[in-house]
This record gives sequence, structure tokens and C-alpha cells, in this order.
Amino acid sequence: MQLNKIFIFHFCLIIFILQGVSSVFALTTGQKPTLSEKENYLSSPPRKFRPVLKSVLPGPDLKQIAYVVRSANKSAVVLNDTKQKEFSGIQKGSLIFGPNGEHFAYVAYKGNKSLPILDGKAGKTYSGIANLKFSPDGSNLVFLGEKGDKQFVVLNGKAGPHYDRIARKGSPVFSPDSSRLAYVALKGEKSVLVQNNTQEGPQYNSIALPEFSPDSSEIAYAAKKNDKWRVVRGGTERNKKYKKITQLLYSPNSQHFTYSAQKGNHWLKIVDGEVKHKALKVGPTMFSSNSKRIAYSIKNKNGWKVIVDGKKGKAYKKIGVFNFGPNSDSYAYMVETKDKKAAIVANGKKGKEFDSVGRPIFSPDGNYIAYRAKKDKKWFIVKDGKRGKGYDYVRRPFFSSDSEHIAYTAIQDNKMIMVCDGKEQDPYAGVSRPYFSPDSQHLAYSASNDGENWFLVVDGHKADKRFNGFLKGVPLKYNESNKLHTLTLRLPGPYFFLYQVQIE
Repeated sequence: MQLNKIFIFHFCLIIFILQGVSSVFALTTGQKPTLSEKENYLSSPPRKFRPVLKSVLPGPDLKQIAYVVRSANKSAVVLNDTKQKEFSGIQKGSLIFGPNGEHFAYVAYKGNKSLPILDGKAGKTYSGIANLKFSPDGSNLVFLGEKGDKQFVVLNGKAGPHYDRIARKGSPVFSPDSSRLAYVALKGEKSVLVQNNTQEGPQYNSIALPEFSPDSSEIAYAAKKNDKWRVVRGGTERNKKYKKITQLLYSPNSQHFTYSAQKGNHWLKIVDGEVKHKALKVGPTMFSSNSKRIAYSIKNKNGWKVIVDGKKGKAYKKIGVFNFGPNSDSYAYMVETKDKKAAIVANGKKGKEFDSVGRPIFSPDGNYIAYRAKKDKKWFIVKDGKRGKGYDYVRRPFFSSDSEHIAYTAIQDNKMIMVCDGKEQDPYAGVSRPYFSPDSQHLAYSASNDGENWFLVVDGHKADKRFNGFLKGVPLKYNESNKLHTLTLRLPGPYFFLYQVQIE
């Protein structure tokens, strides 16, 4: 069984699985919950139009839905159950909700022109539009526009200065508080950083994507002039010059700043203006959530080492994902040894070696570490060094919010099984990932016996209603610890519904 193919195929329509939520209290007591289920109709494609299923987009509150529909020669967007104006086409992947769900936007095509649509109202036409996005607070809409041979940024309907080219990857960038905007533009043969769509910085040969500090007070970027790179931070160009500069990063409290720089054949890790280490290569950097700790990896002739708070760990052939615990006291990372064995190093101590391991997952309180591992063709979960039952495959584990429970999906003999605290629930043809309730008292997930009829399982017990599918990437969302909702689908149609469940 291919693990990434838990899809439902029905009349050549692909319907995707949704995730579930579970109940620890009922699981531990064996008590069967009473489930009150309710469906509210949301939407279906209008007559003579067919849906583009890959375009389906749920709203952030999971109570709205938008998608593209097509007829023989027209396209339109359906928001909930309202078909908006028809156009010659809709830009692929352009549908976006604002972060609070109050606004909705996309890019439409009118002949060979592009135009932004915000809350159903069309803006001006352009030769091209790219990177449509809302600011983090949802109050601003921005995109890259093009007319003729010039490009520019349009912020809330107002075009900024015209340039020969504007960097597209990740651009433009909003500050976390949404008050500032920045992007890199090409002006002749020079690059400039433009802030707030009006203020041009100094000209350089090249500029890398800028980085805002988490408190939004400062912006930093790497700039190249006369074949040398330097850091420009807070509007001040630093004196040190290097062959290359990468990995600019602020600490969460915005008080510390780090980057990696190449000088000659070596790389330097620079933290708060000081060179901390010199190596052949430097890996990604991570700050702890309280900003008091820093970790990164370096490579020299004897292999890769992780540096935590300035202290070197042991050398390994490869270093994988690194994580600080939520309380910043602990850390863990993946390693590969010289004899190609895999292990997790936690707080400087290497655990047991396996054929393969997954990324380390901390419990919310930081007291436990769990990860997937493989040995002798069997996959299992390791929690605090203790190995669980082996299966053909296991997916990543999830902790409850109180850190007392752990659940994951296992696959054995082409059947999928939810495992909670080491106890197996019923096997199914398909099972989603687990979702614990906020109070850790419930665990639920979606499941199917035949791949066509899907249902919710709460605390190990099946709900009554059956669906043709739960939408891919749409989680179960709790309003309260005993109330949850998600989006479901029925055929033919398809018909989209808001599915609400109360656990009693």
C-alpha cells in the first residue's frame, strides 16, 4: 500500500481524507460517547460548470469554502454557494482568504489581461499579476503588477514606483505587525531595497531577500557591492565584507541577530557581530523560544557537529532536523553515524541506533520526546527511549495538550490502525491523523472501511453519518473541548457541507 495514496476515487473524482479528533477520557474509561451530529449545506457547483477540485480552499474558520468552476469557455469562483463574475480564466493557486476570514481575493484573466478581485469587486487590469497576498493582520492586500516592460508593487490598489524587475521569490514581505512592507527591485543594473512602496535604499549590485525582526522595529538584508557581500541592518551598512552571506535570523525577542558568511574557503557563524565558529560548512540556525539559547551545525574534516550555546557535540556523518523543546530547556536532533545507522541525540546524549529515524517531537510540557524509527523492516514509535510495537509503517506521533497521551496512525497488512497510549483501535482501510481536544479528554479521526464511505471515530467509537470524503488538509477544529467541526463532501455534485459534532 502506498502511504501517500489514501485517496477516495469515485467517478474519476479525487476526494481526500480529513483528520480526526480523539477522546482520551473515554478511551481510558471505555465509556461510549454520545455524538450529536449536524450537517449544514455550504456549496455545490452551478449548473453547466464543473469544479476544479485542486482549487478548493476552506476559510480559516472552516465555515467558508471557495473554489474555481469551469464551463466550456468561461471560469468563475464560487464562494460558499455564490458564483462570482465569469472570466476567461482564474489564476491557478491565487485564491486566498484573509487571516481572519473577513476578506477574500484572487486573480482573474480577462482576455490577455490580469485583474485582482477583492471581496467580489474587480480592480484595475494589468499585463500580469503575481504573489497576491494579505498582510498578517488582513488589513492590506498587495501584489506584483506588470505593464509593458515595467514591474511594480500594488498596495491596497495604489501602484508604487515602476522598475525593470522586482524579485518574485517571497516578495514583497510584510513586517509581522503589518505596518511595514519591503521588496527588492532592479533599477537599471543596480538593486535597491524599497520600503513601504515609496522609500528607496542605497543601490547595490545585488540584494538578498530582507528579514524583519519579530517586533517589526528593524529590517536586515545582505547586499553585494564590488564583488563583496555585507549586512545592512537597521539602515546601517556593516563594515565586514565577505564572499557570500546567508541565513540571516533574528531571535524571537528581536534582541539577537545571526548570519553565516563565507570568507575564503571557510564559513563563519556570526552571532551579535562576533565570529563564533569557523568551518567548511555551516548548517541552519535555531533560537530557543525564550531567545536565551542558540544552536547550529558545522562541518569540518571529521564530520558534522551541532553547537548548542557555544558547546560542540560529537561528530556525525550527517545531521538532521534540530528542535528545541517548548520550554527551551531541552533539545534533540537527528544524526546518521559513519556506519549509516540513525539515532536521536537528546540533550547531548545519543539514543539507540536504528536503520532510520523521524524528526523528534516534544510533548507540550517539554518532558517527553517521541519519534518514528525503523529496524529490521519494522517501524515503531520510540517515546523517551522506549520502543513500541512494530508495524509495516507508522506516521508521526501527536501528543495531547496535557502531554499525558500520545497517538499515531500505524499501517499493518494494508490496514490502518489508530494507536493511542499503546492501545490499538479497530483497523480500517483508511485512517487520518489523530486530533486531541484542547482539554485532552477526546481523540477523534476520520476512517473508512471501503475507501468510499467515510465517518468520524471519536474515543474509539464510530459516528453514525457517512460521507464520500473529508477535504484534504482541512483539520477537525474545536470550538470547545466537546464541540468540533470540519468540511465534508457528498456525491454526486459534489456537495460541500459544514459538519458539526457535539460530544456528550
